Amino acid sequence: MMRGIYRQKLAKELNNASQAELDAMIAAVDNLLLWITDQLQNKIVTKAYVNLLEVVQQMLDLYNMQATNKGIHMNVLIAENVQVYVDLESLKIVLRNLIYNAIKFCNEGDEITIKASVVAGSDHIEVHVIDTGMGMSPAIIASVLTNDGYSQLGTHNEKGTGLGLQICREYTKVNGSELFVKSKLGQGAEFWFSLPLH
Repeated sequence: MMRGIYRQKLAKELNNASQAELDAMIAAVDNLLLWITDQLQNKIVTKAYVNLLEVVQQMLDLYNMQATNKGIHMNVLIAENVQVYVDLESLKIVLRNLIYNAIKFCNEGDEITIKASVVAGSDHIEVHVIDTGMGMSPAIIASVLTNDGYSQLGTHNEKGTGLGLQICREYTKVNGSELFVKSKLGQGAEFWFSLPLH
């Protein structure tokens, strides 16, 4: 289903490309989506206790240059001793995509905050990635929460495929959660998901 949507999306957006270029791009997206699907269906989930702060900091380090170049300030509000019981690679994929998206849609002087707090009365912790960037309209939020693969240019005209948040949605499921979002146009965005402590 997702593959069909992206084939239509590419065909519409790249109508000025040659047929050969279009076929090559569609094939690349098809291959990527097939690979993701295969990885999830055949993935051996390997859970272990990991330090959440250390993992978040590693993911932030990957994008430190991009954030610095755009003049974006990064905040981390996670206690040093928080351990979560997760499939580490799945968690990294989700964090990488959410951090990249936050940077993409922030302007100079904006902030990105990653925080975590225990869900009251449970053995889970919620991880929030919050930015003060351009935000999203209700229509865009609806698209993000479906398989429509919405994509738009970032504040510095960064391009995207529309796949990042779809990948996040799938990989949060590996650790038993869902991806949630709230946002208002011009007022930033907040994405969050939960992780088990045990």
